[in-house]
Amino acid sequence: MRAVRTSTLLILLLTPIVSAAPVLHEPLGADVIVDGNLNNPITSASVWTAGVDATGIWHGVDYSNAAGYAELTFVGSGGNHRQQEQDQRSLVQVCFMPPPGTYLLELLAQVSDYTTQIASWQVLLLDDSAELSLTGDPLDKGLGGHVRKVDKGRVKRKEADGQWHTFSADFAISPTDAASYEYLALVLTGSKSEDAQALGFDSVSITAPGGTDEATTPQPSTIILFALGGTMALTRWVRCRMAYSH
Repeated sequence: MRAVRTSTLLILLLTPIVSAAPVLHEPLGADVIVDGNLNNPITSASVWTAGVDATGIWHGVDYSNAAGYAELTFVGSGGNHRQQEQDQRSLVQVCFMPPPGTYLLELLAQVSDYTTQIASWQVLLLDDSAELSLTGDPLDKGLGGHVRKVDKGRVKRKEADGQWHTFSADFAISPTDAASYEYLALVLTGSKSEDAQALGFDSVSITAPGGTDEATTPQPSTIILFALGGTMALTRWVRCRMAYSH
């Protein structure tokens, strides 16, 4: 008789666990990026350090938004590709990890010359020990297990004509990613070798297509794991009760 009551109790208590569809993270607003039009002051910094520097604002070195967009003001020496990499300057905005799901990155970029300039972007996942360099290669200080790259792109030759072009790409954050990292970072990087050259970024956004529902709905595997965890805990509780009754 006790076995029947135990089985009934397991079934009744497991039913809401399976159907509850737990949300792993608090849902964010429609746009992960704050101030995507870069209207607010850019915090001057050559390094962004997890746990030290603020989230939800732009950090960068040698960028100005006086013209209504992020414009690179530093002029490097140009030369070979290695020198161009050393001349790079980056903008970064870091936010706390959004929910697992598929996201859409969109931005505007303006570059004058493909041969003597670099204009690129990366979406990175950071742990609480990550450090990003905002001069030269952004990952010089963030290699190892502290950073995971989930998307990257750059302005190609046909788009390096001094005009503004729109760029977009999808990227995914898995439940494992969301559990393993603390932050999401968008890094915008560029260089120029002549003062007359253009290098700018504007209208930056990261959104979940169709709103935040897609990004906040847990996968079936997550629900199953949650239910199994609940089953194991409940089984231990029942065994303890049965042992106590004896």
